[in-house]
Amino acid sequence: MRFSIVGLVATAITYGLYYVLQKFINVNIAYTIGYVVSFFCNFYLTSYFTFKVRPSFVKLFGLGGAHVINYLLSIGLLNFFLYVGVSKTLAPFPVFAIAIPANFLLVRFVFKSKYNNQGNMKGNLILQNSVFERFPKRRSKLSEEYQKIYVKHYEENRIGQTNMSFLSQKMESWLHKCVAKSSDPKKRTLEIGAGTLNQLQYEKACVYDIVEPFKELFENSPELNKINKIYDDIFDIDSNEKYDRITSCACFEHITNLPEVVAKTCLLLNESGIMCASIPNEGRFLWKLGYKLTTGLEFKRKYKLDYEVIMRYEHVNTADEIETILKFFYKKVQRKLFGINKTFAFYRYYECSEPLIDKANQFLKLNI
Repeated sequence: MRFSIVGLVATAITYGLYYVLQKFINVNIAYTIGYVVSFFCNFYLTSYFTFKVRPSFVKLFGLGGAHVINYLLSIGLLNFFLYVGVSKTLAPFPVFAIAIPANFLLVRFVFKSKYNNQGNMKGNLILQNSVFERFPKRRSKLSEEYQKIYVKHYEENRIGQTNMSFLSQKMESWLHKCVAKSSDPKKRTLEIGAGTLNQLQYEKACVYDIVEPFKELFENSPELNKINKIYDDIFDIDSNEKYDRITSCACFEHITNLPEVVAKTCLLLNESGIMCASIPNEGRFLWKLGYKLTTGLEFKRKYKLDYEVIMRYEHVNTADEIETILKFFYKKVQRKLFGINKTFAFYRYYECSEPLIDKANQFLKLNI
C-alpha cells in the first residue's frame, strides 16, 4: 500500500510536468525533466514513508542505478508508442503500465536486497534490511511523573507483587522454561540481562555468568551465590572466553544496540554451543491487547497514567526486528511460539546455533 501511494505520487509528478512541458519543448526533454524531479521525490518518500529508514548516499546511489535502467526503458517505450501513433498526451500511460511494475522490483531490490559477502560490508548491511538502519535506538526520556514511580513499578512487576504482575509472571514462566530446557550442569552459561536473577530458579547448577548493569536489581537476591562472574556490559568480556550456552529471557526487546550485542554472542559461543532467547511478541496484535487489558488497566487505576508510555520506553525493539537480527548472525535459527502464529502469540522463543563468526567480526569492526 505504501509503495502504491508513493508510486502514484511520483507518477503524477512525472506526468504533470511532462503534460505541461511537452507543449513547449521536445517530448523526450519534457519527460526527462518530469522523471528527474519525481525521482528525488520518490527517493525521500520511499525512505521515510515506505521503508521508514534514513536516506543515505548509498541508497541514493542504488536507487539512482535502478532508475537509470527504468528511465531508459521508459524513454524507449515512450518513443515506441509515439511511433505507432499514440498521441503525445496519452503515450505516457502505457509506458507507466509497463515501467512501474519493473521499477517496483528494482527499488525493492535496492532497499531489501540480501547481504552479499563479496561486496562492501556496510553498504550491503544497509541493502540487506532496513532493520539495521534503525540502530542504535534512542530511548525517549520519561517525564518527571513517570520517573517518580518507574523503579517501584519495575520491581513490583518483576517480583509479581500486584495481581496482574503475578498473572503475567505465571504466563512468563513459559519464557523461562523454554530457555532452561538446554540447562546442563556441565555447560558454561552466560545470561544477558539477568535482572532480578529470576531465571536461576529454573536452571540446573552450572558455571553461570551474567551481564546486568543494574546491580540494585540482583544485589539482594537469594540466587546471587550461584553467580560466578558479573559483567556490566557484554563487551567487557574477552572474546577468548567461551560459553556452551548464552541465554536471554525477556531482555532483547530492551537493548538499544542489539545488532552489536548479538554479533558479540557469536564470538563468545563455543563451536557447538547454542544461544537461547525468549521474548514478548512485541509489535504484534495479541501481545499489545494482552498487556493493555491486564497490566495497562491496573497501572492506569493505580497511578492515573498511561502504561503505553512505559512500554514505549522499555520495549525499543519489536519481535520481528529481533528475529531478523538473529537470522542475520546465525545460520540456524529455530522459533517456537506461545500462541497460534506470529500475530496471535504472546511470546516467542529462539534457539540459535552455528554463529556466522566472520560476519559478526566484520560487523563489529564497522560499528564499534
